[in-house]
Amino acid sequence: MVTDVKARFSNGALTPLEPLDIEEGAEVTLRIVGVEPEKPTASERAQPEEREPGSGTHPVLAMIDRLREKYPNLADDDNLPTDLSKNIDHYLYGAPKESDS
Repeated sequence: MVTDVKARFSNGALTPLEPLDIEEGAEVTLRIVGVEPEKPTASERAQPEEREPGSGTHPVLAMIDRLREKYPNLADDDNLPTDLSKNIDHYLYGAPKESDS
């Protein structure tokens, strides 16, 4: 019996990627043939970036929209200190505030 089975080599062992019709304990001979990863065709490379299904929006922009919905007050300027850029170490790490000079 000759059967071709794809397997993945990881941590020093070959793991079949599909069920084997082999009796437990049976001895087999392996023939190792490397498989090159499939390269996209020219037309696939020319395709526009994936969009969120039905949104028409780039995935990163869709993620930002979801974060804005989940945390609506996060980016409100009213919630930020007016000296944030000057005293960022104070707000992040508790360092002493710099003077307003």
